[in-house]
Amino acid sequence: MNFSSLRAEDLRLNCAPTWHDCAPDWSWRPRPIPDFDFWFVARGNGTVELENAQISLCRGTFFLWQRGDSPVASQNLAAPLRVFFCHFELPGAPRELFEIPRPLQLRDLGFFENVAHRAQTLWNRSDASNQLEARRLLVSLLHLVCDEAQSPSSPHDLPLEKLRARLESEFSRPWNLDEMARETHLSRSQLARRFRANFGASPLEFLGKTRLENARRLLLEADWPLEKIARFCGFCDGAHLSNAFKKSAKIAPASLRKRR
Repeated sequence: MNFSSLRAEDLRLNCAPTWHDCAPDWSWRPRPIPDFDFWFVARGNGTVELENAQISLCRGTFFLWQRGDSPVASQNLAAPLRVFFCHFELPGAPRELFEIPRPLQLRDLGFFENVAHRAQTLWNRSDASNQLEARRLLVSLLHLVCDEAQSPSSPHDLPLEKLRARLESEFSRPWNLDEMARETHLSRSQLARRFRANFGASPLEFLGKTRLENARRLLLEADWPLEKIARFCGFCDGAHLSNAFKKSAKIAPASLRKRR
């Protein structure tokens, strides 16, 4: 299909574009899906079972569910999922309209997340002009997804993709740059240069950010003591976490909890 001809007016939404933080008891076993559905993982880890295959979920995992799909999804309780979804229809479109790998590991995550948040905001304003603009944004996401599906990662980038996924799911491990270099079969300098080119940060910066994001989530959602959160997220102790958190977020962990 020539997606350049796809118009916002062609897209009929069956629900609002939605960001959803999955509760601890969340699981998903829908009846056969009756339409198309954006489904993007922004945070967390889990699995999806589809057609007798078990697929891992991590940040950046994207599915475009199509009519008749019956996925079964669950999450890692230590790293709950945050997903973006939106059910829609293209009247008259066949089931095989979108030839997109499942799953597709998106690369341009910042663009996708920003556009998805904007689409949700505009749609929720409920007037026709804003909702039309929201549909335009969703069409742009379809273009992004189709472009990335047709331009897969270079084989040379696959070890970096795998390392990124492991850093996001195994953030509590005591990683070091030598171990990361061995994982990717690169020198330390090659790894640092290519990882930054792909993901906008060095491997250690990416790991630190991932640890802080998980620490922030636990500070807001769990009643664990600071020491337990620190150990779980890969910090030496509570003081190490507190110093890193204050430097990054400009607020102490205790102050953040008080705001909660």
